[in-house]
Amino acid sequence: MPLASRPKPISLEAFLNHEPRVLSREQAVQRWGRRALDGEVAAGTVVRLLPDVYCGRELRADPIVWALGLNLWHPAGLVTGGLALHLHRPQLPAPSLASIRVASGFRPRARDWVACIQGIVPETEGYAQGVRTVPTAWALVDAWRTSPPQARRNIFYEAFWARAFGLEYLRRIMEVSPRLPGRAELLRLIDACEAGATTPLERIAQEETFVRPPFDEFEWQATLDLGHRRVRPDMLHRKKKVIVELDGARYHESRTAQSADHERDIDLAAAGYTTLRFGWRDLTKRPAWCRRRVIEVLERRS
Repeated sequence: MPLASRPKPISLEAFLNHEPRVLSREQAVQRWGRRALDGEVAAGTVVRLLPDVYCGRELRADPIVWALGLNLWHPAGLVTGGLALHLHRPQLPAPSLASIRVASGFRPRARDWVACIQGIVPETEGYAQGVRTVPTAWALVDAWRTSPPQARRNIFYEAFWARAFGLEYLRRIMEVSPRLPGRAELLRLIDACEAGATTPLERIAQEETFVRPPFDEFEWQATLDLGHRRVRPDMLHRKKKVIVELDGARYHESRTAQSADHERDIDLAAAGYTTLRFGWRDLTKRPAWCRRRVIEVLERRS
């Protein structure tokens, strides 16, 4: 092939930024040479993600790059915690802290964005987006372990809602995690979900957000006959014709579901009912605001 027609070799920076990729120092030097690697690092176009693990500058905050880097950095460990949950269920939020489960006695020198959890490394692995992880139930336990107490309940419910793990397997994992912080609270959440009485969002609304007067005047899951159709609102104030629905766009994202909700709200409005809709983040992030809005509507309906 003539020299002029030969394809231009891809640079190290372009290779790492083309898609989520990581390389060890040995791999990078073998293909591009030590001088090229050190030059790219000095220029800031290639980043030292972990000891002897490199990635492109553009993808250094990508969760998949973090996870691939952890696999390459410590092959005997498995990605866990919120990062593993996000890889298996991308609709779950990506964490600001990456976790890797390692064998007891391994004390690595990692970055401040990495939490190394020592203990049992499960023989059965998970696999998501090219990354080796612990099974998702293990990931939930480790996400619970590494999160502040005020965030644990939301992490559990969001992962449970996304069907990221099975409750029975989660119980078995807890049996080999005797020093788990907040263990009693996690067991209570598992018991509540196994009972299957309500959805997690409804439990929060009924037990925490909409409690005490005037919310004791609401009926839960009551049947309402509109003549041409029957509906079962989550919360119904019959006297003042106020309805509270617990869903939000996050869990009713399909166009069909949104259309059905819209049509039902119109039918209820035609019958004189006011419908308020609250989602997961409303009840967990701003419960006082939810209470005020409902009370204000009730007062105006007087």
